Amino acid sequence: MKTFKTVLGFLFLFILLAGGLVFYHRDSVFPDHTKGSIAPSSRPSAGSASRPAASQDVSPASAAAEAADSLYETYYPYYGMLTRREKDAYGVLCRGLAQKQERIDVSSLKISYTSAQKIWKCVYYDHPELYRTSGECYFWYTSGGTCTYIDPSYYDISEEDEQYLKDISAYILDGASKYSTDREKEEFIHDALAELTRYNAASPFGQSMISAFNGDGTVCAGYSRAFQYLMTSCGIPCYYVSGYCDGDHAWNIVKLDDGYYIVDLAWDDCSSSKAYFNRCDTDMADHVKTDLSEDLPECSGSRYRNTQPMPGGYVILPGKAGRRTVG
Repeated sequence: MKTFKTVLGFLFLFILLAGGLVFYHRDSVFPDHTKGSIAPSSRPSAGSASRPAASQDVSPASAAAEAADSLYETYYPYYGMLTRREKDAYGVLCRGLAQKQERIDVSSLKISYTSAQKIWKCVYYDHPELYRTSGECYFWYTSGGTCTYIDPSYYDISEEDEQYLKDISAYILDGASKYSTDREKEEFIHDALAELTRYNAASPFGQSMISAFNGDGTVCAGYSRAFQYLMTSCGIPCYYVSGYCDGDHAWNIVKLDDGYYIVDLAWDDCSSSKAYFNRCDTDMADHVKTDLSEDLPECSGSRYRNTQPMPGGYVILPGKAGRRTVG
């Protein structure tokens, strides 16, 4: 009888494997760069000039909705790299990550395992506000290659760190709001983050923007995500770039009124300069975009290229929104 049960057990396992129900693969969206509820809501109007919230439904069903979809892509460019079906899965994944779901069901969407990997990266690169997401996950898929479930992993972030993020980001955004142009707001945010944090390759949450606010120090990914979050919150398109420069690296692309510019806040902070602020592709040939980032816009703006620092230099953050140093 014991032998019979053993045989049945192996037979059951074989059937599950044959059906593809237990295939999985662990993956991470980011290279080693050391070296938040999103629920369906109303669609942004096609004529709106403001940034669409990440919480808004982005599944177009009409010409007006397609125009709104285009507006969304202005702020979330990786979303624009997806097919219609992949965009539907993108929305499901966003909501699942914001709700910290341990398993996100995508089985009804009939997307391939390869598509699921791409969608995961697109969501992670577009949405720094999902800062609890570590960037790693398990993909479950059938023997035919259809992805069924995605199991994300999350950082264990304290309530204190959450509060620091809210307080400090609100302070910086309030300061930025006092300026009239996107260019002035951009520099204020750049300088505020450079004053707030410092480079720390050992940061436990370095791949998340939380590390730029909680005093741990951060790496290039944390700088880039924090800058992206604050700029987007001001209604200024700002993209996360994954690339290579003397090793795996991350930086930003910013859209101002005359075009796109490169901003490498990590390098600026480490060099106590603005040598990498509002530069063009021709200035930064050593910064090579890789993977999905290769399809981001070229940076060839001229009006704000190599601008000088505003009087006063770095911004000092007072009171509870002040800088928390490392060590």
